[in-house]
Amino acid sequence: MSVLFTQLTPKLLEIVSEIVPQLRIVGLLVNPNSPTAEPTIREAQEAARAKRVQLAVLRASTEGEIDAAFANLIGLAC
Repeated sequence: MSVLFTQLTPKLLEIVSEIVPQLRIVGLLVNPNSPTAEPTIREAQEAARAKRVQLAVLRASTEGEIDAAFANLIGLAC
């Protein structure tokens, strides 16, 4: 499943940018302990560059880290 997500991440970014054409920043939440984290990030970065969208990579593996990651993303969007 994780490998499939890595492959689908660029397509998901493409779809979101078509649905929200004014999109300027998008967050990608990844578990840094996952073996597919880095490939997923690389694929997403390439897709974001192609769409001229800023990619905020949020690395989190615990509930507390996830909460902090979303708080940081909200700060970036303001």
